[in-house]
Amino acid sequence: MTMIQRPASGIVNIPGMGMIARSVPIENVAANWWQQGGVNSCIAAYRARGAASLADSYINKANPGTHDLAVIAGKTAPVWSAANGWESSWANQTLLQTGLIPATNQSWSAIAVVKSITADQSTVFGEYGVYPMHNVFAMKINHGQVDWGNGESLTAGTVADLAAINVLALAGPNAYINGELVASSIGAYRAGSTFQIFIGANNPYNWGSVDGAFIGHYRALAFFNTVLTQAQVQAIGAAAAAL
Repeated sequence: MTMIQRPASGIVNIPGMGMIARSVPIENVAANWWQQGGVNSCIAAYRARGAASLADSYINKANPGTHDLAVIAGKTAPVWSAANGWESSWANQTLLQTGLIPATNQSWSAIAVVKSITADQSTVFGEYGVYPMHNVFAMKINHGQVDWGNGESLTAGTVADLAAINVLALAGPNAYINGELVASSIGAYRAGSTFQIFIGANNPYNWGSVDGAFIGHYRALAFFNTVLTQAQVQAIGAAAAAL
């Protein structure tokens, strides 16, 4: 079979998803990756890999000037390069505040593209509002397993399921690794509050401290105020991973 790739089309290869042909112009995929699949509910989208500068990587591409990122008080700026995005290590942790406070009805979604996760306890982003671990909105690698939170905390998947580059997604009660559904029954929120989402660590009870630093590379993250479908997760994930 002969495949003809038109100039206005792109082909994306995502580990676990295979080759995905797209009829969306390549420049539009790069500029509006958070809108793929017909999604118009993105609150914040951050591009670390391929950004023009570290300062540019902090800008909320979906709504510039609203929920732009800032370094958490008392912490240092992440190590950044256009080729790798934010690099977070024990020596130089990526610790950023979003200003985003998730709803308590499981109506939010999030997608993160990360690479080379190396630590046994590594939080991609997170907050939890009720002791011990309730009203959670988070993704975390925990003792070889993957923990998800959008209300209660639930474990689904292991590090063996992860590839070199990973698209991790929360959508309502559902969790996805590289476009594949790994959980569909994350428990609902309890009475109480949620707090600001931190990137690179959990924000526990809004204490101003951090918990569970991320070790690896960030390429892109996005947050939405609707529950994305699996097809939308795959479309946005493929476009974000191709940045």
